[in-house]
Amino acid sequence: RQRQMCIRDSSKPFTYNNLLQNLNGILRLRRSWDLDKISTGEAAKYPVLEGGELAKTVKERLSVVPDPDVTVSVVAMGLVPLIRVTGTHVHIQFRPTTSRCGMKEQIRGDLEKAARSTPGINSATVEIVTAPWNAEMIAPDGVEFLKLV
Repeated sequence: RQRQMCIRDSSKPFTYNNLLQNLNGILRLRRSWDLDKISTGEAAKYPVLEGGELAKTVKERLSVVPDPDVTVSVVAMGLVPLIRVTGTHVHIQFRPTTSRCGMKEQIRGDLEKAARSTPGINSATVEIVTAPWNAEMIAPDGVEFLKLV
């Protein structure tokens, strides 16, 4: 069952109230899913890396981009199903947790910026895909972080 996680209005500046709203998003997530029962088997499949070592380096750069609502990396959340490097260009697929996510354009921009900061990458495109997302796509370290909050 898909949960609405993108709740923050991206037009508002980041403030203490927005931080509280993000923490509320995490608490809602924790109440919605039994984090101890999440099987992270799906997480091992993502992201698919095409392009050798440079694709791995791009993945490391993308791993610092947080989902603004839960402050977990979009890579750890399983929201990046594909990283494809061709020459000096990288194509990234980004899967929002829900099609109504109000933060998807901000996250797209953050992913592009992080990818372009990778040595050897001159250009980046981020494709927003509508493939379904579920909690089992969260990487084990993402689940552990959510348990700590």
